[in-house]
Amino acid sequence: MSASTLQRATVVILAVASVIAALGTALVLRHDLHSGRSARVDDARQRISAALHARTYYLEDVADMVGVHDDADAKEFSRYAHVRGRDAAGIVGVQWLRRSPSGRLQPPAETGPNPVLVAGRGADAELVDVAAASRAQSTVRAASLRKRVAVSAPVELTGGHSAFYLAVPVEAHRFSGDVSRLESRSAIVGLIDAQALVSPFDPIVWERTRTERLFDFRYRIEIYTPAEKREFGYYCLPFVLGDKIVARVDLKADRAAGNLIVHSIHPETSVAPDEIAPALGDELRLMAEWLNLGSITAPKAWRKRLEV
Repeated sequence: MSASTLQRATVVILAVASVIAALGTALVLRHDLHSGRSARVDDARQRISAALHARTYYLEDVADMVGVHDDADAKEFSRYAHVRGRDAAGIVGVQWLRRSPSGRLQPPAETGPNPVLVAGRGADAELVDVAAASRAQSTVRAASLRKRVAVSAPVELTGGHSAFYLAVPVEAHRFSGDVSRLESRSAIVGLIDAQALVSPFDPIVWERTRTERLFDFRYRIEIYTPAEKREFGYYCLPFVLGDKIVARVDLKADRAAGNLIVHSIHPETSVAPDEIAPALGDELRLMAEWLNLGSITAPKAWRKRLEV
């Protein structure tokens, strides 16, 4: 073999080796990218699932209350929905719908024309009337006919942020009489806000180890911690935004002065304050309105961001 032929063969071998190496590198990078995306998607799914489960448990408890009664007592169901939901943040409203013999979903006739168990506030009250909400119909059908929990596409609340309908089926119990068998064709539908300041006793954070595993959020109530040893504040509320817990907010209601005091705001390390401020400002104003407080006092660095 001549020297020139050997040289050409060497160049060809090196070129082929370079191409193989480049392809190998590209495949490895693509695999790493795909694995990273898959991990992020799985992580988001778990967080969304945890938040949905917490709200589903609440609505299923209300549905059980309907299913075990032998009369259509909307006032009693409403009272239970309010008591059971006092620590469940993000519940804009709850309605009970029955499927009539004709197949149409409508409010139970025995309870009057509007069986809203938890009424929405302001303009959002119209969205809670699920019988008139076209966005909710397929979700309610899935719960009432197919007996499964169903979630709607996002809807926009008056504040501009997103919410969704969550419907659960009512299961009749054998010992509950004829009326309850009718309830087996009904559903409890909640309008759920995708952002909320949640109580320390909210199902999302009640099981601390589960919250830490799913949301990478370590939460402890510091009520009984000596003041000098507190890390975040006496009564710090987690702030949920979408599928993440993004901040902790230490609040106090000064009822004598009619003022909601925001002692401190602690965003999570991966969250920029400006990213959460508009939504948090909305929630603080909603909290003040709910507590019948006329003003909000926030830390100086946050006042302009929160617009309070």
